[in-house]
Amino acid sequence: MRKTIMILMVATVLFASSVEVSVIKPKLSKQSLTIEADGVVVAENKNVITSKANGTVKLFIHNNFNVFKGDKIAQIVDERREQKLKLLKAKLALVKKEMKVQEAKLANAKDMYKMGVGSKNGYLNEQVLNEQFKESFQTINNDYKILKQEQKNAIIYAPEDGTITNLADLNSYISYGTTIATFISKKSAVKLFVDAIYAKKLRVGTLVNIQSSYKNTTATIVNVLPTSTNNLLEVMARPKDTLPLNLRISANIELEYLSGITLPKSAIVLIENHPAVYIIKDGVAHIKYVEILKDMVNKILIKNTLDKQSQIAVKNSYMLHDGLAVDVVKK
Repeated sequence: MRKTIMILMVATVLFASSVEVSVIKPKLSKQSLTIEADGVVVAENKNVITSKANGTVKLFIHNNFNVFKGDKIAQIVDERREQKLKLLKAKLALVKKEMKVQEAKLANAKDMYKMGVGSKNGYLNEQVLNEQFKESFQTINNDYKILKQEQKNAIIYAPEDGTITNLADLNSYISYGTTIATFISKKSAVKLFVDAIYAKKLRVGTLVNIQSSYKNTTATIVNVLPTSTNNLLEVMARPKDTLPLNLRISANIELEYLSGITLPKSAIVLIENHPAVYIIKDGVAHIKYVEILKDMVNKILIKNTLDKQSQIAVKNSYMLHDGLAVDVVKK
């Protein structure tokens, strides 16, 4: 008896003349394409500060000290440099005096030569001496300027608000280019780890929504690093608000706006793993393959490849096949 009932039920389905469906017309819409990413808050700038002079380290702060822009951090003291500067300064003053005397001699020799009471050779000799004094002054002045700049560079200031770590030892002797300290900016940045498949869509200036246990805020992408780890790109973003260093965050990145047709998920069917819809025309279902642009919770955004007058099956679309007769019912 049970077997007979089952046969009758199958026969009823097989010989049903049509399937009842509801339909909708395609409507154009725009949806933002967003991706999720994890990240961490880092210092906007973390740089090593190197010495631009040779000498002994004099410190004005201690390790892990918070500084403001322009604060004096250290000075590289070199007594030999300071003595040489004094010597060069004295030489410059002396050569300046000698130049004035020589210029007066040259002017006198020129006047005497014009009046015919002085020789041409005497005048030319004074010209040569005058040029030699100028060259000597220029050489000494160049050496003085270089040493003066080195003396200026020997004083190290904080480039912006931040923290100084890894300070060199007090009174230690260091050479040009040696690391003196590490500077960590007070300004925070967000390092995001984004799937590399979105590399071509990431742009500087793109908006990022940040969620964290500390605070929710927004950020702007400022750099997309060319290297990747485990197929994840490192993307740097500048947050609107300062966030604590090492804070773990999650982010939604708004890549672009997509234009297409939004349909209920019930309208989409999979035919051999290819998304499709059924277009109902003259009471018959016709399969139409589509391209999905964005998968949402209850809806799907597909590429606009449908005629605006198309009747798209929604109710019972999973029961259809190409060429099946259907009954269209009002929703």
